[in-house]
Amino acid sequence: MRRLVDSVHSLLRIVPTCLALVVLLCANSTASAGEVSTTFFAIEVESSLGSESWSIDSADVDFDPVTDTWTWAGAGISLGEVATLNQANLTIVGDPQIALGFALTAGMADTTVTITSAILSFDPLVNPDGAASAGVTLTQTGGDPTATLVGLTGDLGSTYAGYYNIVPPGTVFAEFIPGLTTETTISDSGSTGGWIPIVDTVSSMQAQYSFILSAEDQTSGTSNFLIVPEPAGFTLLILGGVVLMRRRR
Repeated sequence: MRRLVDSVHSLLRIVPTCLALVVLLCANSTASAGEVSTTFFAIEVESSLGSESWSIDSADVDFDPVTDTWTWAGAGISLGEVATLNQANLTIVGDPQIALGFALTAGMADTTVTITSAILSFDPLVNPDGAASAGVTLTQTGGDPTATLVGLTGDLGSTYAGYYNIVPPGTVFAEFIPGLTTETTISDSGSTGGWIPIVDTVSSMQAQYSFILSAEDQTSGTSNFLIVPEPAGFTLLILGGVVLMRRRR
């Protein structure tokens, strides 16, 4: 019993030190406030009917300084005869994270589409972890019985790609969904399946959809791209080490 009491007392004595260490580690691992490029959201479309573009500046979207978050959503954006952007949304968190989504209908010709988020810049993070996911749906609504979607972005030609260190053309962190074909509706998705180490110093990131959509058909997508300063388990490892050293004494 005496040994148990001594152990409890020893543990109570080191708790303040451990808590202080955890707070310090968390503070050092938190990314500073981010900055976004002038253009917050941009879309470019091109077909045999012509070319059109639309964008919104970062100064014209909602910004919450408490959470360091920029948000925007739009609907019913006409791109002439080339396409209609039925819906779009973009949320950027300076911590950093980019969530990009859209829904679009092609005009009466096969349409090349590029949808790009703002570039999010932040203080350099050495060897951080990243995670990404994206999903796309293709629906046949045109005169042709088959709808097609062909990816154009990334290193391999995908529908979605997340980039970091945006000094053109940037480095591809992850890319998903090379293409889809359907006579009705089809969906596909991709994910890194968890956190992946980035063996590099990272200071910016961007998300992009780029594809060719068959005439008069519809497609939509959602995505999320995150980078964290360091593995979440590092703090617990240090804390466990402190306790272990205390026991050995």
